[in-house]
Amino acid sequence: HISFGPSIDVNVPVIDIGLTTSVMFSPRHLYHTEANRLDRSYEFFLIPLNFKWEVGFPLLGLYIAAGPYGLIPIGTKIKKELDILTQARSWIYGLNAEVGVTFLENYKVCLGYKVDAFASDLEAYYHKENSLYLSFFYRIL
Repeated sequence: HISFGPSIDVNVPVIDIGLTTSVMFSPRHLYHTEANRLDRSYEFFLIPLNFKWEVGFPLLGLYIAAGPYGLIPIGTKIKKELDILTQARSWIYGLNAEVGVTFLENYKVCLGYKVDAFASDLEAYYHKENSLYLSFFYRIL
């Protein structure tokens, strides 16, 4: 699946550590744990919060990052289908880690691994997913 949206990077230059977060639109296919009740795609906001360590060179930089993330369902479609409209927290939480390269000051490419850890009110309906991902970023500011 493809995710897109704005990302923010904050770095402490002297010690090359920082924080990076995003709010990305992410369609996600959910599989029901038993009866395929959720065997379709739903839209989520993916919000990772990663702590990052960076080693920079004039034209090329390397970094590693890790932290938690949350997937927040957009709208009530998923809650209506599960009859959990009264539940406020249909989030999916997890952990991710990534390693990446920054180049030409505005570009960043990373390879990461994401592990769903907890599915809040969806736990009984949702089969947790682990996934490898490749991300590409272009800095506009």
